[in-house]
Amino acid sequence: MTGALVQAAKLEPRVLLSAMPIGPEFQVNTFTTGAQGTNTETGRRLAMDAAGNFVVVWSSNGQDGSGAGIYAQRYDADGVALGGEFQVNTYTTNNQLRASVAMDADGDFVVTWESFGQDGDFYGVYAQRFDAAAVAQGTEFQVNDYTTGFQYQSQVAMDDAGNFVVTWTSGEFDVNGFTDVLARRYDADGTALGGAFRVNTYTTNTQWYSTVAMDADGDFVIAWQTERAPGPYGVYAQRYTSAGTAVGSEFGVSSGRPKVAMSSSGDFVIVTEALGNVVVRPYSANGTPQGAAIPVETFSLGSDFDADVAINDDGSFVVTLTVADLDGSGAGVFARQYSADGQPLGSYFRINTYTTSQQRFASVAADSDGNFVVAWESLTQDGSGYGIFAQRFDAVPPTVTEVQAQGDPLTENEVLFSPVTDVTVVFSEELSTAGGTTGPDSVTNPANWTLTRNGVDVTGLIQSISFGLNGMTAQYEAVVTFTAPLTTGDYELIAEGTGGITDVAGRLCTKNRNEGKL
Repeated sequence: MTGALVQAAKLEPRVLLSAMPIGPEFQVNTFTTGAQGTNTETGRRLAMDAAGNFVVVWSSNGQDGSGAGIYAQRYDADGVALGGEFQVNTYTTNNQLRASVAMDADGDFVVTWESFGQDGDFYGVYAQRFDAAAVAQGTEFQVNDYTTGFQYQSQVAMDDAGNFVVTWTSGEFDVNGFTDVLARRYDADGTALGGAFRVNTYTTNTQWYSTVAMDADGDFVIAWQTERAPGPYGVYAQRYTSAGTAVGSEFGVSSGRPKVAMSSSGDFVIVTEALGNVVVRPYSANGTPQGAAIPVETFSLGSDFDADVAINDDGSFVVTLTVADLDGSGAGVFARQYSADGQPLGSYFRINTYTTSQQRFASVAADSDGNFVVAWESLTQDGSGYGIFAQRFDAVPPTVTEVQAQGDPLTENEVLFSPVTDVTVVFSEELSTAGGTTGPDSVTNPANWTLTRNGVDVTGLIQSISFGLNGMTAQYEAVVTFTAPLTTGDYELIAEGTGGITDVAGRLCTKNRNEGKL
């Protein structure tokens, strides 16, 4: 007779978490009348400092007394709201839309948006600086010095010291007109470092939907969409030094609408979305692509769109996107983590818990350790139109999520009455098999496993370990086969041993003990 007592956590079917949610999702907006967050799909509404403090910005209809206005809410690293939501824009006539926000290492931040009629001719780009306590630094100011036509779709990035750069689309807005991507640099005091400059060298047809990211020292990269091959809507990018000097020439990335993120050391990743096709492409700090563009997994039940990306100091990154018809009701927000060279770490997982109607237009931001926050807008969840919601995540190392014997998951205090010849250990993500059975970090190396019986080491009973993705369950499984059926006793199986099992990004597997009596 055999029996086993194990302690294991069952993973949600077909969802492999490389990061664990911290608490429940939460509502960001306090004012709920009308829609919060509409017309902000091109902005980046979330920013985080190195310690994990963060700020969320959005557009609120009717709250400032005239059309839409820009509002914000700050949080500490534990997700505790710091004060209430507050208005960012001072000028309130007509609409202020499409907010974008960036934060420095100490928590100072800057918000940009587009304001209708304020610069005298259609939309213009405006900004407001804040210190880490959300005290406005000076007054809101106009970013664009060219005012003819539309100046819109702004994005902002900030370095560790608080210097920042704003990029936007500029030009006449009609079916025959062309637009350009412009940018302007500022120091930490909000002083403009020269006037606006054109980013794109190629000027034929439309250049728009620009996005910008900056490293700790102020070097930055701008990517944008262009009616140019690879196309029909190609994505190009241009690197710059902290002094605003272009490094090399603009270069092709992929096609679609881009978002870019840059690590503190200058590595960067560009994610693009076009007609449901989402690809990511990581680059080293010197602009060298780390392999070809990597197609993001697509879901058969709907199209992916509206991707965003945040990067960790070690170059690993997380991609968020909206997927139609996958969470059971309209669109939902999903995410996937990647190593620095673009290898997926586990599969996609759903961000939103509330699934009724539409959850869309997600933004993501990460701290220096890779912990991240996702914010999105959700229809009817706050009781009136769209509201802003968010979820915090802890970027955990790989863990054991379930142990199975005789084809079934083991539960606490379960007793088995048949001989145990093998067990299946389910992990939260893909693990390294480099070097096979002798690899120092390989999950298939018996030296990285320990088995004891009644406190005595019997690791020699482990005959082999196979590892792979179970196509039926979409889970990564290690099958531990024994040399003979286990006899009666108290057993402890440890997936770590002295070697140290790692995931494909090199993160060490946490010790997971699966104890039992046989």
